[in-house]
Amino acid sequence: MYKFEVFICIQLLLICVSCGKHNKVDKADIGVKKNISVVVENQEDLFQQSLKDTVENVDSEAVSMLKEFYATELKPIIRKEKELKKDYAKYFTKAMRSKIWRMTWDAGASMVIRAQDIPEDSCETLKIEPLGNSWYMVHYAYSRGTPYEGTKEIPVRVVKEDGEYRVGYITPESLGQQFGDSLWYSGDTFPKVDRNEPLDFVKSFYDFYTLKHSTLSENLLQELAVIRAEYLTPNALFRFNKMEELSRNDGYPEYDALIGRHDFEFPYRNNVWVHPTDKPDAFQVGVTGDTILINVVKQEDEYYINDIYNKEFESFLPIE
Repeated sequence: MYKFEVFICIQLLLICVSCGKHNKVDKADIGVKKNISVVVENQEDLFQQSLKDTVENVDSEAVSMLKEFYATELKPIIRKEKELKKDYAKYFTKAMRSKIWRMTWDAGASMVIRAQDIPEDSCETLKIEPLGNSWYMVHYAYSRGTPYEGTKEIPVRVVKEDGEYRVGYITPESLGQQFGDSLWYSGDTFPKVDRNEPLDFVKSFYDFYTLKHSTLSENLLQELAVIRAEYLTPNALFRFNKMEELSRNDGYPEYDALIGRHDFEFPYRNNVWVHPTDKPDAFQVGVTGDTILINVVKQEDEYYINDIYNKEFESFLPIE
């Protein structure tokens, strides 16, 4: 019995020693895990701080560029077109340098400041507010201390081109305070033009043409000219070029008779419609409120636009 009791005591002692070792290992493991957790948390904090610093640096450079540009544009002095073009070449992307003029001609006012005349003392109230994702809201006040006092809020997108921060897009006044990359088309897929039936042809042509018009391409005018050369007859091209010439002579070049305006924005496509008339080869097309009359002709089993009539040019006889 004595030997058995001694044996039991020894076994209990060994179990206690073993448990003690396990406890030490567990405590050590816990310590290591705590240290790893601290390191991970520290690395995450450093990453977030680095990300924040990067965003702040980008915002700072973009804001500085916008402040410099708008401070120049809001100076209460008369500036000639040559001077404006010089500013746009410095501060705008290649695609926006011509687009901003078309936007301005359509609105009848500068879309940079959303005004015909530069308000006095407005530069003193200039404020740039970051909106995120490379977008900024430009604020300034006008007519302070008068019954016409108010503020302008203009969404502006900034991108990096040729190593410099530049204005990549300005929301036109017709779109209010909307901002975001959905304001233009950035894809490379375009709908196919159906040339088998006259109505389908006109609808699919405008679907294609307005989508191309909605891109931010520095070669947009050349790309649109290629489309017209493919789908318009020489007669329609003559009418198109003549209307552009008349508009140019009035001081507003780059008029597009197919859309009845100089410029086009992606959201406008929701308002484009095509209706047949009582003549099988003539169609009414509505683009942002303007109605255009289109005449088509079939040549070698394919339809072409053969004539364009826009009421803005009354000297042109309507299609018979």
